Amino acid sequence: AYLQDIVGTFGQDKRIIIWDLYNEPGHGGKYIDFVKNVFAWAREMKPAQPITIGVWTASTGRLNRALLSSSDLVSFHEYAIPDSMKKSVASYQKHGRPLLCTEWLHRQSGNMPENCFPIFDEYKVGIYNWGLVEGRTQTYFHWGSRKDTPMPEIWQHDLIRKNGKPYKEAEYHLFRKYAGKE
Repeated sequence: AYLQDIVGTFGQDKRIIIWDLYNEPGHGGKYIDFVKNVFAWAREMKPAQPITIGVWTASTGRLNRALLSSSDLVSFHEYAIPDSMKKSVASYQKHGRPLLCTEWLHRQSGNMPENCFPIFDEYKVGIYNWGLVEGRTQTYFHWGSRKDTPMPEIWQHDLIRKNGKPYKEAEYHLFRKYAGKE
């Protein structure tokens, strides 16, 4: 009911560009029927925008096949280093649909803008960031950080400090360059 209320209300709204219906459905086959229902419920509302559920593991199992076959475009999470990312992106291109990376940026492992943007650009992959400003979601902390962990020197994800300044000036210019603003 909730999904159909939201998609039904905003399914023709030009401000909405995509419906990413479910974040990281669980492991194994028990979720396949549920995600198929999620797609069906959304499609019943006839949204003007594409719908997707992102692939978030490298698995080629039944769940990922169901997500990829049901999505209007291929969305995925990728925190790998550049060589592994290229392999993943190349495998997703085989589906012949637009690509959208909905989670990336894991600086401490080498998944950084300066390494990833050239790949996204070369393979025509759209991206968005799930963390933006240092704040309540605390996505600048590394996964598994404890409550009393001090501010890390290398942020995991966010881009902007709470004072409005970029986390890294060079990254700010790189984002602007690839967005066609510089």
